[in-house]
Amino acid sequence: MTDTQTPPPRRPLATWTGVGSWLYLFGVVLMAGLMHGAGDTTWYLTLLTFGPRWVVLVPGVLLGLIAVVIRRKALIPIVLGLVVGVGPVTGFCFPWRGALSTPPQALLTLRVVSVNVDRGTDLPLLFQMLDEVDPDVIAFQEGAFIAPVLAELKGKYKVSGTHDTFIATRYRIIERVNAPHGQGRKHPPAVRCNLETPAGIIHVHCLHLMTLRDGFEAVIRRRLQGRGELERVTAIRNQESDLVAKFAHEVDGPALVLGDFNMVGESSIFHRDWGNWQDAFAVQGLGLGATFFTRHVGLRIDHILADSMHWRIKSCRVGPDLHGQHRPLIAELDLLQAPEQQR
Repeated sequence: MTDTQTPPPRRPLATWTGVGSWLYLFGVVLMAGLMHGAGDTTWYLTLLTFGPRWVVLVPGVLLGLIAVVIRRKALIPIVLGLVVGVGPVTGFCFPWRGALSTPPQALLTLRVVSVNVDRGTDLPLLFQMLDEVDPDVIAFQEGAFIAPVLAELKGKYKVSGTHDTFIATRYRIIERVNAPHGQGRKHPPAVRCNLETPAGIIHVHCLHLMTLRDGFEAVIRRRLQGRGELERVTAIRNQESDLVAKFAHEVDGPALVLGDFNMVGESSIFHRDWGNWQDAFAVQGLGLGATFFTRHVGLRIDHILADSMHWRIKSCRVGPDLHGQHRPLIAELDLLQAPEQQR
């Protein structure tokens, strides 16, 4: 008669590591679903979409280190959770779509820059960057700080705009139209310039939507009592986004929208108003594409959008640190033949 060996009891730490790995995967998937499906719909989901997303990776890394030593099977859900965390949660972009298509013939290649000239921007660095990039179109946002920029561009570019949205271009500006005002707002959130190019008329929009800064500061200072201010400024921004989206759809022909949206690409409001536009960095950018920075957070709230019918995104990247809170966004776009012109 032979004795059968019983397996050794599972160590509690190994058991909890296995449970924790699946809970981590569930939590990260839930966070990604909330951000992409309901982000910006309530004040607390606005905090989620604008909060520091890198923290979601920390538990996965720690669990992974433990799992390597005591329970390697737990690495499967941990790695899956980290993939979801790096991609849908933090917003990491990879230009895979451009590699799958053959570029059609372009009527015109346009190099564009969008930059918020906020307080602290090093103007000599900005001018150096513009000289190196040599853009065809520049969209500037912010108010009092833009006057010396416009003075520097005089003679090099044609410039038109109002308040804190200006467009500078090498092409002739044949018309400028202001977007409608939001409720209780003194200035239009966007301006459109119709440009005469060798390939025909293109419509370039520069926007600067309501900032949520006062709302976030109210929540930081007064906790739950500050949520009313966050809801107030978010409602204004959402209304302005809706107004400008309808304003941009008024035109026929090639159209671009550049500027400081004060919303991230995962926002449900962004999907609602701008989901049928090509997001240049999402299509051809590499990395997180953060254009706005605080001490703990980097966010992609500045965007370059192109209508899907007339444009192909060639490249998009974040420009250098200009010592302000915003960094410029730079893109190259090919103007294609409209479908009715193709043979």
